[in-house]
Parts: sequence; structure tokens; C-alpha cells
Amino acid sequence: RSMPVSKIDLRKVDPSAVTSMSNTFAYSGISSVEFGEHFTTNSLTNVNNMFSNCKNLKSVNFSGFDFSHLTSSNAGAMFMGCDSLETVCYHGTDLTNFSSNAFFQHTHNLKYVDFSDAIMPSRINDMFFNIENSPDEPLKINTDGTNWRNVLSINEMFHGGSTPLYLDSFYIKDVGQDV
Repeated sequence: RSMPVSKIDLRKVDPSAVTSMSNTFAYSGISSVEFGEHFTTNSLTNVNNMFSNCKNLKSVNFSGFDFSHLTSSNAGAMFMGCDSLETVCYHGTDLTNFSSNAFFQHTHNLKYVDFSDAIMPSRINDMFFNIENSPDEPLKINTDGTNWRNVLSINEMFHGGSTPLYLDSFYIKDVGQDV
């Protein structure tokens, strides 16, 4: 009898030949994923819906994940419908080549997103689209040291939903001129 996998540790996996991780974990029963700082993605072009509808997913750590070689990445709805998702860490991650529409669409338990020292993509439209947390659970977003220079569009970044936001450390500087 097989046992369900709940935690995935990819810190020692070599994905250098992988071209798509679209829907890789979608609809799975995983609760957490650890990529590690040496998870290189030299050939990766698509991470669309990578975790969509993972109802048990609580945390993902992309710290040091190398997205800098993405050529036509679509990261839309990466965490759509992840009802249990609480924390996502992009600390030190290069998100330059992401098309990041609706990253966290329809999440209901998101408590903390760490973008510290990350390099943001040019478009972060609808990133937190229609997130619904308890009024007692504000969403905390860490942007300490985040590089916003590539950002051209933040249309409806917090559109819809009723989640209170804790933005004490949410600071945007050096944004592209067309914002």
C-alpha cells in the first residue's frame, strides 16, 4: 500500500534539463516543498499553475531558486485555489522573467509572503487577486531589499477579496517610469 506524499524536498535534485513544471504539483496532497538554493532552472520555460488547487499546501520555499534563465515563463495562477497556503518565500529570488498574473488567486489562508531581496518581474498584475482571509489574520508581505526596477505594471495588485493587509515593510522604490 502506498503512502501519500505530504512533504517534498528537492534540494538535491538536478532539474537542469526540465523545460516545464506547469501543473507539476497541481491537485496533489502535498503540504510543503523545499527547493533549496542550488535548484537551477536553465531550461525551464513554464511554471503556470504549478501548485494550483493543492488544498493541503501550507508552505513553499523558493529561497535562492534560480528563475533567471526563464525565457517565456508563464507563472499565472501559480497558487490558485491553495486554500491552506500560509507562507511563500521568494527571498533572494530573481523573478525578472515571470509573467505573474494572479499568483495567489483565490487563496484563503495566506499569512506571509517574503519577497525580501527578490528581483520583481515587470508585471505583477492581480498578484493577490481575490484572496479571502479571516479578518483577524492580516496578510504580511516582506519587501525589505526588494528590487522593483523592472516593474512596469502593478494593475489591481490587491484587487478583490477582503483580507486585511499588513504593509509596514511594504516599500516600493526605484520603480520603472511607466508605473
